[in-house]
Amino acid sequence: MAQKGWLIGGLGRSLKTCVLLFTLLGCVSDSASTTHESVDPPATTVGAVEGRLVCSNGPALPERGLDIAAGAEGVWAISSPPQPGGSAFQVDNFTITHNVQVGLSPTAIAVGGGNVWVANGSGLAVGAEGEGFPQEHSLQRIDPETGAVLEQVMVNEPTDVAYGHESVWVVTADGLVRLTPEPLEVLATIDINTRSGRVVVSDSAVWVLSEDSPVLLGVDPDENAVQSTVTDVSRGGIAVVDNEIWLFDDLGLLIVDELTGEPLQTIEGEFAYGLTGGGSGVWVADAAGFAHFFQTRSSTSPAPCDLGETPIAGAAVPELRSAWFLGETQLVHVELKEA
Repeated sequence: MAQKGWLIGGLGRSLKTCVLLFTLLGCVSDSASTTHESVDPPATTVGAVEGRLVCSNGPALPERGLDIAAGAEGVWAISSPPQPGGSAFQVDNFTITHNVQVGLSPTAIAVGGGNVWVANGSGLAVGAEGEGFPQEHSLQRIDPETGAVLEQVMVNEPTDVAYGHESVWVVTADGLVRLTPEPLEVLATIDINTRSGRVVVSDSAVWVLSEDSPVLLGVDPDENAVQSTVTDVSRGGIAVVDNEIWLFDDLGLLIVDELTGEPLQTIEGEFAYGLTGGGSGVWVADAAGFAHFFQTRSSTSPAPCDLGETPIAGAAVPELRSAWFLGETQLVHVELKEA
């Protein structure tokens, strides 16, 4: 395994256990949709988890899928047609509801704090004159009950958004922007030396995976400052569950101890899509379009099931032992069932 570079600062062992708890607004039995049982995978799995994975086709997407999130506010996703223009929608009981018009080029969606959060980038090519705020360069707060856009604030070229520590965190061209949720007001802009990336929140840190360089940054929410740096990491996905950071690696999945920064394990396989985590496990898809579930600590997994296509993003629903995977044309629900 290639050696990684670690600089661990003030987060140290004072970090608390990261447990992401989500709830979902409901689900239906397999009879409501096409299901795909576990099959012999073309990729490597590790160990065994009691149960089996079942993939069930959800609703077809009216537009190209972009991102998905799940939490107490339900399962929400964003999509966009080939031309500028986007929408956010809820998936309730395998049905699309609350189809909300958002910005010209939505880039990310998150749920938390009783709200849905949508980041909108630029709807046109760099240097072109667009429609401007709020259709571009904006963060929108949406009511999950009604689908109404309640508030919006300007942010510069946002690429990802997350909620945690009673704040909204947005990766922008200006840095990591921290905002109060209601009303939306900027609390801090943290220098992360990257213009784009992915962000996830644990109980004790905010983690930004740069898309500009192979760097993972740990931000202390008490200090609003970068306190740890992980170098030589792969881009494309991150999940933090149970004090474990899961990243894509040249060999498959790299698991890192969140407290010490030490590599714990590499799980070999062609994993490259939809990395998401919560509760005590991580969901991910491989290059052949098979969904996998790995339990933390033991890193064991049942046989995967076939998603039908390689997904763009995933969202875990730990309390139901399931996840949603978003493709360009289809949503697929994956559930860990008893054997």
